[in-house]
Amino acid sequence: MSPAATARSADAVLNRPAAVGAAAVLAGFAFVARKYVGGARDLIVAGEPAALTVTGDDTLAALSAWAGARGGELTANAPGCGLHLTVTGRGGDTVVRVTADEGTEEFATRACGHVLRAARAVLERPDLRLRELDVLGEDERELIRGRFNDTARAYPCDATVHGLFAEQARLRPDSPAVVAPEGTLTYAELDHHARRVAGRLVAAGVGPGDLVAVSAGKSSGPIAAILGVLMAGAAYVPIDPSYPPARRDLLIRDSGARVLLTAGEPATDLPDGLTLIDVTGAAGTAAQPAPGAATDVAYVMYTSGTTGVPKGALITHRGVVRLVRDVRYVALTPATRMLQASAAGFDATTFETWGALLNGGALVLVPNHVVLDPVALGAALRDREVTTAFISTALFHQLAEQDATVFRPLVELVVGGDALSARHADLVLAACPGLRLVNGYGPTENTTFSTVYPVDRAHPARVPIGSPVPNSTAYVVDLDGHLQPVGVPGELLVGGDGVSLGYLRRPEQTARAFVPDRFGAGDRLYRTGDRARWLPDGNLDFLGRIDDQVKIRGFRVEPGEVEQHLGRLPGVLSVAVLVETGAGGARSLTAYLTADEELTARQLRAALRATLPEHMIPARFVQVAAMPLTAHGKTDRRRLARGEYPVSPGSPGR
Repeated sequence: MSPAATARSADAVLNRPAAVGAAAVLAGFAFVARKYVGGARDLIVAGEPAALTVTGDDTLAALSAWAGARGGELTANAPGCGLHLTVTGRGGDTVVRVTADEGTEEFATRACGHVLRAARAVLERPDLRLRELDVLGEDERELIRGRFNDTARAYPCDATVHGLFAEQARLRPDSPAVVAPEGTLTYAELDHHARRVAGRLVAAGVGPGDLVAVSAGKSSGPIAAILGVLMAGAAYVPIDPSYPPARRDLLIRDSGARVLLTAGEPATDLPDGLTLIDVTGAAGTAAQPAPGAATDVAYVMYTSGTTGVPKGALITHRGVVRLVRDVRYVALTPATRMLQASAAGFDATTFETWGALLNGGALVLVPNHVVLDPVALGAALRDREVTTAFISTALFHQLAEQDATVFRPLVELVVGGDALSARHADLVLAACPGLRLVNGYGPTENTTFSTVYPVDRAHPARVPIGSPVPNSTAYVVDLDGHLQPVGVPGELLVGGDGVSLGYLRRPEQTARAFVPDRFGAGDRLYRTGDRARWLPDGNLDFLGRIDDQVKIRGFRVEPGEVEQHLGRLPGVLSVAVLVETGAGGARSLTAYLTADEELTARQLRAALRATLPEHMIPARFVQVAAMPLTAHGKTDRRRLARGEYPVSPGSPGR
């Protein structure tokens, strides 16, 4: 669609003709263009390129000097953010028109107001540094800080995880707590087993503040183990038993854990000085649970690090409780039967395990291979009467293609971990009319979910990630840390009671990732590194990773945007767009895709040219038989980059 077909414009008349002129307005426009796109801009003024390079440390006087040579009536364009400026004279006044390529007239009006506020600041406070200027109006700040982040709700914020479990065990001792392939444990049985684990840990010298590694496979033993760790006053470090020994040992050494709990899994060649305790069997004396505090660390979840070394996020009891108690995005009650589909090292297990056990529901365990097989999964959901599940987005897409009816037994399904395909959501909603589908978003550092979006048949073409969950906050900021207005992309910061205490023994990384909360009542915010924008209805639109943004032939390109367009093409099932660096450092895009028919590169390029400029068309297309997945069910982009995938016979190639 051409810009003219979607443009909205707004006029504003300056009432200070003696003090404000076109140069100040142009300087204000340049400031707004920088704010809207996150950096210096190549502007076009009166039809000619007008390169402008400024940083947050430059003053408004620098903008004024740049604009001063361009004088009277003028036009200017900022292609990167789709804004166009026209400055004319009318009866001694300066008339400013800002036109936006996308969005509503309200968006264009706000943009015009930002230009005028910046223009006034250029004249009134020329020594002000760019990073110090905030052009949002008070009504805009109140909309974002007040209405969009009005999430405070009553919940047991001072309780501990094991304290709330003990409460459920007292209320319903004979109700099923864990339904596993080897049998069912009631709440009373699980409580007794966990207390015995706690007793063995205390006897081994474990106490408050310690970390205990737990080899967490799909059986009831690891559930008792992590409860026992909490009852001993310690925090658990979940380790997937499928990890290679080198990875397992790295996490154990980094965490400083002196004890490893297993549930019958073999564990050989362990680090020196590590005590191994098998929690199966009846040995051990039950311990009285330690009281603990809501601000204590409940677990340490390791995430990938940019340096190649994983880093452990410190998650508190309060963070877990805020995720699953008295929430509204799903119904968590004693009637809940929650599937545990996630691997131990994936933080979705927090939602699955405690969503069931802190609300009196049952946690249903199935082997990993069952989750990957739509026939076996459908039978397990039906036979075990599962009501609620979390499935990673990439796996959801694959299962939806294989059999969209697989989720019919469920009442509620939460998906997350990748951008949700609107087409796959529609497939499942049409096949499962009684299902409530929720798109969840959140980093490990904010305890699993930060925002959620209930998906229905009337969703936008790009499914939003929604609004903050109870007792959580979300803000979109520019490169200087100021709030972005509705509709303008920026970095997504999340906060509230789920924010991690930081990274274990990594103060420098913690200081970079966790920043003071300047906008609400919280202590700190976590910088997600994701790009997003507010939609007018208070939902967030996810736009990809900030660090995925690349320059192709001098143009800024978001691979995530290319993925969205490619994923909408007929026949395309799933997509991953990667950046490749060739000889001489030249960058290009490679699109990996699955499809229900053979597609040629010529077909794909022709279809994309209808919606994307040439520099955003991938240089190479690779049709694969199936997307490789990580252990957590996400698209494995590293394996794609290494060429580790089954190629479809009809791959379009170049």
